[in-house]
Amino acid sequence: MLFNAAWLLAQSTGATRDWHLDEDIAGHWPDLTPAAHLIGYMRLTRIHCGILATGRLETILKLDCSRCLEPVEHPVAVELEEVFRPLKDVETGHYLHPEDYTGPEESVFDEALLINERHELDLREVVRQHLWIGALQYPVCTIEDPEDCEFFRESRLDLARANRDGTESEAIEPVDPRWSALLPLLNPEPNRDADR
Repeated sequence: MLFNAAWLLAQSTGATRDWHLDEDIAGHWPDLTPAAHLIGYMRLTRIHCGILATGRLETILKLDCSRCLEPVEHPVAVELEEVFRPLKDVETGHYLHPEDYTGPEESVFDEALLINERHELDLREVVRQHLWIGALQYPVCTIEDPEDCEFFRESRLDLARANRDGTESEAIEPVDPRWSALLPLLNPEPNRDADR
């Protein structure tokens, strides 16, 4: 996802370059675990203030189910549209001062949107951010009803056991995990201030 943008920066406004991606992204980012290649297309367009990168990318990410915490594979598709700012003039080699930049304000301050001094446009950080946004906030496994998921049922029973002060009964009623934080209120600690 590293593109040499020198040729495009030397062209007039409106010039484009298209790329089709099929890239193995395993190990690219420590916070994302892909289960498939990143595929899609990117179009780089020369605009007055730099390069506009647009495209659609998709992959499959390994995530944890928000109900049972078991690993699930979730397809993620993202639409990109970002303006990249050149750090140096491609013809003169002079550094371009941020105050002279006439493009979007976020391109001035975001290092991920810089075209480096070798005129390389690096999409990796932008793609990582978009994949995180594109992933579901609460991914769930393929089992529609939580009660049919053995891992979910077991975790609820474990939670109920842990919140009963270590006393277990043979028939423990499952506790909805959303209410689990309130379970300690059923057995409040004795008021220590009363002894004073």
